Amino acid sequence: ARYRKTGKWGHIQLSGFAGVVRFRSATDSTESTGLFGVNLSGQINFLKKDYFIYQVIAGPGISRYRSGKFAAPDANDELTAISGIGYTAGIRHFWSPAFSTLVVANYGSEDNLSSQPGTDLKSAFYGAVNLIWQFHKSAFAGIEYLHGIRTNFDDAEGKANRIQFSIHVDINKH
Repeated sequence: ARYRKTGKWGHIQLSGFAGVVRFRSATDSTESTGLFGVNLSGQINFLKKDYFIYQVIAGPGISRYRSGKFAAPDANDELTAISGIGYTAGIRHFWSPAFSTLVVANYGSEDNLSSQPGTDLKSAFYGAVNLIWQFHKSAFAGIEYLHGIRTNFDDAEGKANRIQFSIHVDINKH
C-alpha cells in the first residue's frame, strides 16, 4: 500500500507491505511467519532545482531488502521475522544547468536473533558523493566516490571504497 502527496515543495510518501515467509526443512515440515514493514520517504525542494531526499524504513521483514534475511530460528527454534531499520538522507545541488552533485548517506541495522550465524549482517553504512555532467538533454556522464562499512553479527567489520565513472545515453528521447 502507498500514499503519496506531491506539490511544488516536493513530495512525501508513506508505504507499507505485509507478507508471509515459509520455510520447508529437509524433513518436509513447514514453518511460516508474518512480515511487514513501513517506509516514509520524500523530497523537499529548495532554491531553484536543489532538493533534500530522505527515507526511513522499519519493521520485521525489511531486513531482506537491506541485504539481510527475512527470518531465522529464534531461541525456541521457531521461525521469527528479523526486524530492522534503515535511514537515508541526501542533498542534490545544481552548480549550473549542466553540472550537479548528490551527497547521500545511509545507515541500517538488524535485530539479529541468537541463532543466526556470525557472518549475517548486523549493520551497514555507506556514504557517496558524485559529480554529474548533463552534456545533452538525453545524455550525461558522471563520477562517484562511495565509502561503505559492513558489520556482521559477530562484530567482524569490512570497509570498501569505490570510484566509478559512468555515461548514460537515453536513445528513446527525441
